[in-house]
Amino acid sequence: MSGKKFFMLLAACAVLACPAAARDGEEASVLLVTNEVWDPGDVAIQDSLEALGLDVVTVPHDVVATSDADGMAFVYVSSTCSSGNITNKFKDVSIPVIMIEPYALDDMGMTVDADSGRFFQAVQRDMWIESEGHFLAAGLTGEVQVFDDLEIQSGQGRPGPEGYRIASYLQEDEDPPWPVYGAIFAYEQGAMLADSTIAAGRRYFAGFNDMGTFYLTETGWKLWHAAVYWALYRDQTSVEKNPPVPSGFRLYPNTPNPFNPATEIFYTLPEKAPVRLVLADNAGRRIRILAEGEQESGTHSLRLDASGLASGIYFCMLESGAFRSSIKMMLLR
Repeated sequence: MSGKKFFMLLAACAVLACPAAARDGEEASVLLVTNEVWDPGDVAIQDSLEALGLDVVTVPHDVVATSDADGMAFVYVSSTCSSGNITNKFKDVSIPVIMIEPYALDDMGMTVDADSGRFFQAVQRDMWIESEGHFLAAGLTGEVQVFDDLEIQSGQGRPGPEGYRIASYLQEDEDPPWPVYGAIFAYEQGAMLADSTIAAGRRYFAGFNDMGTFYLTETGWKLWHAAVYWALYRDQTSVEKNPPVPSGFRLYPNTPNPFNPATEIFYTLPEKAPVRLVLADNAGRRIRILAEGEQESGTHSLRLDASGLASGIYFCMLESGAFRSSIKMMLLR
């Protein structure tokens, strides 16, 4: 997808050594820790997790406790959190932790030092894939564009020797661009962290930031989804063997919204069923059929390119048997 946002990387569901919630076929629950005041990035995170069939439990950073992680498949800590409110709360939990709050890295034992250069205000849209072939690299190689149309305040850190450095930022104001150490890195459960303690569960960091998540490109979302599947101990080869089965028909809010010129529409089917997805204008007039025909159960997505449409309100309507649902979308030029 050229332009903005969302790509559904439908990878999958085999169990390697995974938490019970991800192993037994039941809906997995995820603890999402955010600020009390959400921004579009937090909304994008929640929508994306729910689109994967996950039950998202959100708790504000100022009241969250270590015990809130009990029974969860993994913890996701947004960078809207204040690091002081989550200090050490999730360092010793035995489930995976996805961290995009860079100031909490030292508290988690994930970084070598509190490097003053960890946080940049520069334009950092591109990453260099350091660990080609690793699951978390999502099949990507070389230089990739991760963000679109945003001067993002990007976090990074320096992992210890047992951490996997997946990707580094490229400083675009340098000629040639040079990598900034540690834009995405991770530790396996049992690995020695940077502070010489042992990782109680899988640990992952990405310098997406909160608004950065809202501005992820298709490539960026591939990396994001790889992190989620990794935290769930699901691999890409097993989707045919053990596909997740959604609990019902659902049409999710498009991401992004408002959008220009492209957005991603995604929906779930609990069973193989005929599907008709229609785009209509604000008056209810049909503009085009986006999808039509029988589709398999699972999570589906499609990209709407509205380059030829005028600014305004549009509706996407999903019909499948007796099920009817619609979402409101705003195209802003």
